[in-house]
Amino acid sequence: MLAGGGRIAAAALGLFVCIWAVGGCAGGNAPLSDPIGVLRDPDENSRLRSRAAGQIWDQVEAGQVDPAGARVALKSVTWANANPGNLRLAAFEAILRDRRPEALSDTQQMVGLMLMRERDPEMVERLSRAAVDEGWRDVTPYLVRSLARPLELAEFEERPELLAIRSLNPDLSLAEVTFRVFLDPGVDPGPYSVRYDLRARADAWEILARIDPDQSLRRQLLVSASADRAATDVEVLRGMRRGLLDLGVVASTGDEMRWLLRLREQGDQLNAEWWRRSARAVRGLEDDRGAGLELRHIEAIRWAAANRSDWLVARRAELLAELAERLADRRVIRRSENDFSAGKQPREDLASNADDLRWADLITFLVIDESVQTPRVVRELFRFADLDRADRTTEYGGLIEATELGPEPFQAVVYPPRARARSGDDRFVASDDLIEASDRALAHFHLQVQQPNNRRFAGPSLGDIIYAARSGRTALVFTSIDEDTLNVDAYQPDGLVLDLGLLRRPLD
Repeated sequence: MLAGGGRIAAAALGLFVCIWAVGGCAGGNAPLSDPIGVLRDPDENSRLRSRAAGQIWDQVEAGQVDPAGARVALKSVTWANANPGNLRLAAFEAILRDRRPEALSDTQQMVGLMLMRERDPEMVERLSRAAVDEGWRDVTPYLVRSLARPLELAEFEERPELLAIRSLNPDLSLAEVTFRVFLDPGVDPGPYSVRYDLRARADAWEILARIDPDQSLRRQLLVSASADRAATDVEVLRGMRRGLLDLGVVASTGDEMRWLLRLREQGDQLNAEWWRRSARAVRGLEDDRGAGLELRHIEAIRWAAANRSDWLVARRAELLAELAERLADRRVIRRSENDFSAGKQPREDLASNADDLRWADLITFLVIDESVQTPRVVRELFRFADLDRADRTTEYGGLIEATELGPEPFQAVVYPPRARARSGDDRFVASDDLIEASDRALAHFHLQVQQPNNRRFAGPSLGDIIYAARSGRTALVFTSIDEDTLNVDAYQPDGLVLDLGLLRRPLD
């Protein structure tokens, strides 16, 4: 009796769940009287709305619904990231059933535009597969741009965009496809200084950097493409090639590429003079001193050529010995708040990092250490720290840069984030003003001074390392140890961190 009653209760419960979820099991596929209305109703459950998406096109094929109106409804649901993934996929499947020639052209354009912004891995996979199924080779530039962006839980070689690129371009290597997109992204620059084409080229270049860690392929492409008259008409290519020939550098990220191109802009006399002096300093490097140069190294080399010429002729071992002597009596405070993967938190002492420091890294750290020890910079940093601690909406940050005039050779300049970028007292967001002002800067910096004793955060976070990698910059973080003491950590795009010791508040 009890067993039988239990079976009846379970059946009743199952019927209730089925009715609640999809509007009735027996009639789960029954026609809806107004599928477009159901699809557009945000208060309906997503399973019922997904079923409505399929029924809309059933009615189109039966001649009961206008295809143009149905398409508008389906596209609006597919585009909206706020909708559940299963609903968006169902709406997109219905769109793919529209085989009218003009509709297929519109769907191809839609797939490309969605790929540039889509973050849902399942939708990215479906969009990529649709491009392959339909043979839409013209979608390749959009697949390249999507591939340049991180996709959660997806290994690069397994990315659906990569598989689609290879399937649609079987006669070309990934490098060839990507470089073609770099040369001709097929994107209008847009009004004023928006430069949509530059964004597309930056995405393509980031993929080339991903598959070319030693720069040999990109160097070859820059040199060989410059022999092609059509390619030389690409302003970006000319700027990148000058960076290689004059400064010995090849950008690795889109941000670094834009940085290099700003330095080459016509009409900026300060940048032009900086380029001329920097190129002369780089040409003077002998032996292996010019190996592995990055754009972030060049300002330190330029400054050393003008102010510490002995460093430019020193061997790597000599620079390492000088840096070790400087840091010998300085206290290292290692970050204990770990947001890195297990075993991945960087060491911060010189001995642990010595083998990984190139000649150009050592020059850069020596010049940075010279800068943060100057009285003017120390005074400015403590003034900024006091302002930051009083402001609970954000962290402050800015630039360390050389000065051409005055008795002190360096200055620190603060760029507090704008109101819309203030996301809390534990995060600094570099403003466009900071980025645009930092072309000739030695380093970016930010402060961690929320509490007088902030020592457990002494050092860069994982997010800070990612910022350095994306921007191609050497960066500094100043952390409050007490009200009158700041810990200095320098870090590079490759994740190397070097503790430069403590700064004390000046008495005056």
